[in-house]
Amino acid sequence: MNLLTALAASLILATAAFAHDYVAGNLEVVHPTEPQPSVSATAAAGYFSVTNHGTQGDRLVGVKTPAAATGSLHLSQVDDSGVASMDGLDGLDIPAGQP
Repeated sequence: MNLLTALAASLILATAAFAHDYVAGNLEVVHPTEPQPSVSATAAAGYFSVTNHGTQGDRLVGVKTPAAATGSLHLSQVDDSGVASMDGLDGLDIPAGQP
């Protein structure tokens, strides 16, 4: 878990222009990106997906970044009617063999 947390924290700093995929053990972080926020923004968002190629589950439990005083996890979703939401999370399970 600590490896995944540290990996996620470092990836939040990636910009869209320099985003790459990363591998740490059995975990693959795909295309991390942080769109440029407006000059007056008080918050920013970073996006990435993680695939667990291993045989045991893992859990993302938080993020840290030197670019902000705090960081938090949210799950971006679009429902069947096309409405987007970002729900806060305490952690996110990444099952074995799954994204």
